Amino acid sequence: MRIRALLRGLFAAALVAGAIGAAAVAQDEISPDHLALARKYVDMTDSAKIFEQAVVRTGIAATKTLISQSPDLADPVTQTAIEVMREYTQQKDALFNQFARIYAIHFTPEELNQIIAFYETEVGQRLLRQLPSINNELGLALRVYETNLSGEFMSRLRARLGQAGYVF
Repeated sequence: MRIRALLRGLFAAALVAGAIGAAAVAQDEISPDHLALARKYVDMTDSAKIFEQAVVRTGIAATKTLISQSPDLADPVTQTAIEVMREYTQQKDALFNQFARIYAIHFTPEELNQIIAFYETEVGQRLLRQLPSINNELGLALRVYETNLSGEFMSRLRARLGQAGYVF
């Protein structure tokens, strides 16, 4: 389990480092108009309210941790957590500006205009409305796949190592 966490951490660090590096390289090349187009796209596609969901999940986890340590403080912990979550939800712009910068790095202004134009169509609007549900279903399908993969992968790995003379 520790190795799995280590591998996930390394993968996440590599992704973040790559994104930051790409953003730093392209930072000087992005015009304000280009960035504004990318931000428009980010705002349009926020139908799942991913930022707010992340803040709420984090707030709930922190609240559960503190309440498990001091059950008699459940009420003040809960009320304070709600206040802190409200503060964070007002800081969405900083993250979304980073998202916009990443899109601006990967798409030209012309491409962003085309993407935005699609999302302004009837089918684009329908896609935006359906994305939260679709993403939930995709996430569920991925979790089922990963659960099955985990067992199958371990079996295959042990079998091949067994064939090579290793015993676990």
